[in-house]
Amino acid sequence: MAREYTINVGCNDPRVHRQILPTFIIKRKIIKVLAKYFDGFTMVKATGFYKGEKENSFILYFYDTTLERVTDCAEELREELKQESVIVSTRIVKSAFIEK
Repeated sequence: MAREYTINVGCNDPRVHRQILPTFIIKRKIIKVLAKYFDGFTMVKATGFYKGEKENSFILYFYDTTLERVTDCAEELREELKQESVIVSTRIVKSAFIEK
């Protein structure tokens, strides 16, 4: 069994309740932060709702790491993207790396 971690982060600016930066800029900012913490991850663009408001968001998946590292990254993402909050989740999954 393995542990899967996720970070869910929205794109709306909480001061104006809408997205100000283009999604591709937000994606670049996220990748820049993630590269400081991880050498591998999966990033999925999604639609989320926060406090009843629809927003673009990203779901980030990590394996072979620690909750502390994911939490540190999540805090930096929250600050970089000026979010009120981000979600960090963890769950036990059955997974395997299929390698050559």
